[in-house]
Amino acid sequence: MDPRSRLVALARTADARSLAEGALWIAAEAYPGLDVPLWLGRLDALGRRASERVTPDMAVDVAAAAVSRFLFEEEGFRGNTDDYYDPRNSFLNDVLDRRLGIPITLSVVYVAVAARAGLAAAGVGLPGHFVVRAERAGRHRLLDPFHGGRLLDRAACEALVVQVRPGAGPLDPRWLAPVSTRQILVRMLNNLSAVYMALADWTRALAAADRILLLVPEALEALRDRGMLHARLGHAGAALRDWEAYLQRAPEAPDAGAVRDRLRALRQALASRN
Repeated sequence: MDPRSRLVALARTADARSLAEGALWIAAEAYPGLDVPLWLGRLDALGRRASERVTPDMAVDVAAAAVSRFLFEEEGFRGNTDDYYDPRNSFLNDVLDRRLGIPITLSVVYVAVAARAGLAAAGVGLPGHFVVRAERAGRHRLLDPFHGGRLLDRAACEALVVQVRPGAGPLDPRWLAPVSTRQILVRMLNNLSAVYMALADWTRALAAADRILLLVPEALEALRDRGMLHARLGHAGAALRDWEAYLQRAPEAPDAGAVRDRLRALRQALASRN
């Protein structure tokens, strides 16, 4: 099965199992031949064990805390504060194997396991941080998988945002809304792209940008960045196409002038070779 085709198909879905599978297909490009059903089976097993700790009559905060205790105390999942930018933190198979992750991958684990335990949960994309919203009987509760699954109130969410984005201002209620499968998968790929660019691994960063644009063709920043990555890798024609498309679609962007300069320099370099 082609990882990219499957990723595109899963991005259209809304269930927890499809989200986890999509995350595994992201990992499959780093691990060719990855046995996706095997890792989904690992999540199934965790879900079955978690279901022994969650009963239908539990209130949402009690059920959410029960899943957190199972994952973060019994199973030992935790945020990788020692090596936050390790690419393995973004691959769900590695997170399940090492019990280490970043906020978004630990949230995917929580959502997947909670669903199997009978607790509805969804991802919430705060600026600079990712958390989970558990729901039951018309009530919901936010929690933070990166910090041991602690329950969050509005003030705690605001503090998380301020911690990573000082001066962000008051909490926007829209930040607390659940996000879609597509948004989560794109955010995972954006994380990977940033990690690989920091490592100067242009080939893997390009693969991440390609997948972002498959999922969100209108993602202009990804289009611009893909042009830069093509240029760094010596793919002059592809860089020209991406930068021309970016300027056509965003001629008044704040960085349009800088992109025009790069485009002009690349054209001059190509002309000098002839």
